[in-house]
Amino acid sequence: MKLKTAHASLAACKRDLAFLLDTHIPAQVKEVASLQAVKVLRGDYDLKIARQDYFTSNQNQVLFNVV
Repeated sequence: MKLKTAHASLAACKRDLAFLLDTHIPAQVKEVASLQAVKVLRGDYDLKIARQDYFTSNQNQVLFNVV
């Protein structure tokens, strides 16, 4: 009796796992992948803006020291 119950539970778990692998998990992977790309782009733009601010600051120092 316990063995039949264990097999039934195992079969239910396998069905649930197959359902998740076929439906929910691929959707979650796609969503996380798109969010990861956003983080990379955001970090790249932040770095570019920081560099631009640095060089602009240096240019202002040179301009004001010459005048």
